[in-house]
Amino acid sequence: MFTPPLLARALADLVRAERPGSVLDPAAGDGSLLLAVADRRVAHGHGTAQVLDALTGWDLDPLATWLCRIALVDWALDHAGGPIPGPLRVSCRDGLGGDERFDLVVSNPPYLEAKRMGRAQPGLRERLREAFPELTGAFDLYLAFALESLTRAPVAGLILPNKVCQGRYAARFRERVTREGRLAGLLDLARVRPRPFRGTGVYPVVLHLERGTTLRAARCETPGEVASPGFAEVSHAALASVGGELPWFVPFDTWPVLAPLFQLPRLGSVARIVTTCSFHKAGLRERFVTPDKPASRAFPYLGGPSRAKQTEIQPFQERWAGWWIAYEQDRLRTEHGNSLPPLAIFQRPKALFNQHDRRMSAWADAQGRFVSKDVYPVAWPEHADWTLSRLVGLFNATVFTALYNTVFQGIVVGGETYHYLPAFLAIVPVPDGRALTELDELVPRMQDAPDGSLWERIDRVVTAAYGLTEADRAELVSTHLTRVGAPAPGRP
Repeated sequence: MFTPPLLARALADLVRAERPGSVLDPAAGDGSLLLAVADRRVAHGHGTAQVLDALTGWDLDPLATWLCRIALVDWALDHAGGPIPGPLRVSCRDGLGGDERFDLVVSNPPYLEAKRMGRAQPGLRERLREAFPELTGAFDLYLAFALESLTRAPVAGLILPNKVCQGRYAARFRERVTREGRLAGLLDLARVRPRPFRGTGVYPVVLHLERGTTLRAARCETPGEVASPGFAEVSHAALASVGGELPWFVPFDTWPVLAPLFQLPRLGSVARIVTTCSFHKAGLRERFVTPDKPASRAFPYLGGPSRAKQTEIQPFQERWAGWWIAYEQDRLRTEHGNSLPPLAIFQRPKALFNQHDRRMSAWADAQGRFVSKDVYPVAWPEHADWTLSRLVGLFNATVFTALYNTVFQGIVVGGETYHYLPAFLAIVPVPDGRALTELDELVPRMQDAPDGSLWERIDRVVTAAYGLTEADRAELVSTHLTRVGAPAPGRP
């Protein structure tokens, strides 16, 4: 899909495209990005002939190449008022490969998913892995373009899916950019409505890659904010100080409050977090999960109703809908190729949390009673200073949601809820478990008889354990809960 003019202008602004030098778009499409660069340069006093002579566009699609050429011809006629000054550097060729160098690369590369790449171009994945050692896992084609931009030019402006900021397969790309100090700008457009790329599920970010000491970052929700974003500036040193394993993110206003907490141990060092039951073929779930208790190996099951927004786990509460699972592991594996996790992870004291919600919500299954769908992962403490009650109190605390929300804000569903993913939860910082001993008594009371004032007391204990003040807690509630309509402690 071609780049909307609004995004093309935003990219040209972000990378300060008015600076002189040669420009390449290796996946030029209809020429939108090259036109945005040309407009910005003319607006800053560059001559038409000089601007056109600096632009190069490549595309593997002959039709796109033709459209790009026509767009540049139209632009030149509008600005030159006469014959086109010089030849246009637009070619029908693969945007990957070759040793040409430029001063600036701008690109909205093709978003060809890993699962479609082999069918579209057999052998492409293997060739790309050989050319780019940083490519791992189920990478998308856009990542190869992003990696090549690092060697093709000292400055790059890229429009990419926001998965590049968190995805495991993009970790080596992020590590390289961070190591070279080249993350100069990040424009998060995941929440912009209407969506920039209409009719798609793409949540875009715009990256500015150039060596420097500061990241300019902004989060936009409207076209007006895209055109004139309010940037926050964070030094590379400050970002590096919180740990290299963190994804790229746009700091909230609460960043000064939360940044020091990233010096603390991580959740993965004190607890185990595990994904749960998933059925991979249509109809399997309906055969093994039923509202009536099966005759054999039956266990109460959380996640039975398939209705949207049906929530059985809320802060300190479970609202079982009465469904059951026939936990026939051997039959599912041998007859249907669908493995289930070991039953032992469910038949133990554990925390169950809601993976899709506007805040983290958890409940302690102290008796090990429930099996759960993958929307309700499980966790349990694995450190002497932690208990199940302390873990559940931590999960339901404002500061825990705020920490996750700050770092993983780009992982949204429909612009309103987060994916609380086990792999990402593992790097959320946690306080000393010995500072939470009061929760061993408060959390069971809260689960037995939910009370807003009791939840608020638990929230204060966790806040103090992190070394934060009541004023800090109020700021976190306002920014990370109230603003998105999530329930806050005191209002269960």
